[in-house]
Amino acid sequence: MNQKRQMRQLAKGILARWARQGSILKQLLRARRFQRVVQRKRSKNTKILYSKTSIFLDSKVQRVTYTSDYFEQPYQLCQRLISDGNAYAEDIDIKIHKNDRRKRLPSVRRNRPVSENLKIFEEMRKGTESCKQHCIRACISFDSNYGAMRDPIIYRFPRWKEGETAQPHHRTGWTWTIYPTYDFACPLVDSIEGVIHALRTTEHADRNEQHAWFKKALNMRHVHLWDFARINFIRTFLSERKLCKVIESGRVTGWDDPRMPTVRGILRRGLTINTLRTQQWKRSITPESRLSVAPVRPATRLDLNIPKNPAVGTKAVTFADKLYMDQADVALFGKGEEITLMACGNAFVRHITKSNDGFMTDVVVELHLEGDVGRTDKKIHWLAAHGSDLIQAGLWEFDNLLTKDSLEKDDDFECFLNPNTATTRNVVLESNSATLAEGDFIQLERKGYFAWINLSRRAPMAKSSCFKIPTGSTKA
Repeated sequence: MNQKRQMRQLAKGILARWARQGSILKQLLRARRFQRVVQRKRSKNTKILYSKTSIFLDSKVQRVTYTSDYFEQPYQLCQRLISDGNAYAEDIDIKIHKNDRRKRLPSVRRNRPVSENLKIFEEMRKGTESCKQHCIRACISFDSNYGAMRDPIIYRFPRWKEGETAQPHHRTGWTWTIYPTYDFACPLVDSIEGVIHALRTTEHADRNEQHAWFKKALNMRHVHLWDFARINFIRTFLSERKLCKVIESGRVTGWDDPRMPTVRGILRRGLTINTLRTQQWKRSITPESRLSVAPVRPATRLDLNIPKNPAVGTKAVTFADKLYMDQADVALFGKGEEITLMACGNAFVRHITKSNDGFMTDVVVELHLEGDVGRTDKKIHWLAAHGSDLIQAGLWEFDNLLTKDSLEKDDDFECFLNPNTATTRNVVLESNSATLAEGDFIQLERKGYFAWINLSRRAPMAKSSCFKIPTGSTKA
């Protein structure tokens, strides 16, 4: 009995912990800090997108802050590190320093007097030309087994590529000429802002000890680091800088383009919110309706949306003496062949007319409704040519952004951009599609699953679009 009681208490403890973590996570999602510290312009659309994405995920953003809001505090804290002998100024050639770090040798500037270090740091802030070769390094452990602990850089001048013109910071202008590194600024601002849990992917785990060292050296409040594994994508990239370049080049239409690895992008591609939350990345599309894409007088009949699933409901099917069929299907017909018109019955092909350029222009069929559907090789979808208002639409299929599964460190991503990431063709859909709402999932007969994008609501003359949803058996 005691063992059972202990097991129940243990289970309750685990459930309570999960509940607390879920609450913490929800609170964390309500705040967003933009971490960029160097002079690189961030698009205003990016910030708007973060807010809209949070709404999609049912998480209201209560506060947006920037690391640049606190530039003065990291500067003063760096001064304190220098005063305590925990940081120093260095102007050693970068190649020499890399070699010393690899051999675990101390920098020749490591024992510089505190007063000299403080003076150099002050001149660095002023942008004095003679100090532009300097950086500030934390004096931690030059011979540590962890590379992140071997006197990392914590302050420096921004690096500009050859031929690149220096730019002001996108928020603070020319106020600052030196900037804290990401690894130095993050733990400090986390503590300053009152963050209790910081979510970081496991790729940053080797810096956790460095993170703790800064807090201890500066006697700052502890922040719990919550590491989680990142989902790896193939044939795309997650770098905001690279994604911005792709948008600016016109290869995609924006941050919510279905080819983009963003929350809004993959939602438009057909992923559901619930699937995204539970990370069930396998085939999980449940079609809400099933549409046919392309008989003496026009007639309407109610048929099941999905014959094998009556719970999905019914749809109106229009019959007429003239039909639309897929050009590719008709090209395979043989004169006298018996075919099946789906949702109607069998028919014999009596005559086929072909144009000079090889296109099928007309086919005459004779109904044979008593025919055996199971004996025909060709099951054809079709649409009545009159009797209902057909909908013009575009079928879109998307490919990957990259031609390579994953980029190496030295790869120029522009050399591996896929030159053709989207194909489209114009189609007509049955009148039932007029009732579809933005984002509905549909299954087009023999074509696959699609997400419905109702462009006509944004521009009256624009055609609606269907974005094909990858299911594992098609292009990713």
